[in-house]
Amino acid sequence: MAERKPEGHLTASFLWHEEDRTRDFRLTFFRSDRNFTDQMTKHFLSEEEPWDRIFGREKVRKWRAVLGQAGNTEPPFDVDVYREVVTALDEGMRWALDAPVYVRHEQTVDTDGKRWHRRNGLVLITRDGYLLKAHDGYVRGAYFVRQTRDDSRALLFERAWKSQKLKYGKDQYIDDDKQQMVRNVHVSFVSPGQWHQLPEHGKVARQRTTRQALPPSFDYSATRYSSQALHVLRQAEYDV
Repeated sequence: MAERKPEGHLTASFLWHEEDRTRDFRLTFFRSDRNFTDQMTKHFLSEEEPWDRIFGREKVRKWRAVLGQAGNTEPPFDVDVYREVVTALDEGMRWALDAPVYVRHEQTVDTDGKRWHRRNGLVLITRDGYLLKAHDGYVRGAYFVRQTRDDSRALLFERAWKSQKLKYGKDQYIDDDKQQMVRNVHVSFVSPGQWHQLPEHGKVARQRTTRQALPPSFDYSATRYSSQALHVLRQAEYDV
């Protein structure tokens, strides 16, 4: 049975930075309920990652309680939780695109030792130091790299930046989650000036995004693939 997408999954159009005008892009936050729940369980509600800085301690505590009481038949998190998570991630994404500090890539993935899957995507480093990863039209996840609870935003940002520069500077690497071989076919570090050397976090963190946030009236309970949805999102597009 096919997994259903989270109710009100968000899509947005990407118009790339002037140094990276190769294509327009549409993204959806999380591919399915399972993808969203996995991210909540493995990362957003993890004691090992400082997501309470992003969402707030009370919300994280409440969501952990919801997860603990959930059964196995239905997705544990409703559209309100999804809305709060996506709104926070949207803010991080808008900042990373403005800085800009992100990587666009074209890759091939060894799925079973015999077949290779080709994918296009991007990785964004946010002001708070977590990574947003997307490919094949979906934001797949967000996480902190090698963190401890007391790490500063500057240190988290530095570790994320160094890890992605190393990963995408290689011809190939092993995917940590699925233990698959990934080959980098084409990689664009956008903007090159921000990737030549580690940006000074205190300086770039003060930058304010010029992109409009998602409007308060944004309807998360409707399907976002229709032309009407594109009109609703016109003011919320990530114009790079």
